[in-house]
Amino acid sequence: MTKLSVVIIACNEEEIILRCLDSVKRVADEIVVVDSMSADQTGEICRSYGCRVFRRAFDGYGKQKQFAVDQAENDWVLSVDADEVLTPELQDEIRTLMADPGDYAGFEIPFALQYMGRMLRAGGV
Repeated sequence: MTKLSVVIIACNEEEIILRCLDSVKRVADEIVVVDSMSADQTGEICRSYGCRVFRRAFDGYGKQKQFAVDQAENDWVLSVDADEVLTPELQDEIRTLMADPGDYAGFEIPFALQYMGRMLRAGGV
């Protein structure tokens, strides 16, 4: 089975980080968290969960995410934000794909946005 690293960038996410971690634990062989100098317990929560945690001053989303990917030990990497949650269906699909990813270089994952408990279908004024 192919191994998967999940990378997360975070800052002051102690209130929500466990939802994210719980949702990726079924698919992740390792979880890498880049903590942007949180003033709360985000880093400690992630360490107690078994994540590899790196503290790094935030210098832009692209650079922070690339730093996280560079720390990953596996060839396959899934980048999620601290407020994102994988559905059980997506977890199952990722596990199936990691069992035999074939010759693919990557995969696209559709997503949905929720706000205040409601699914956002379109933007506008």
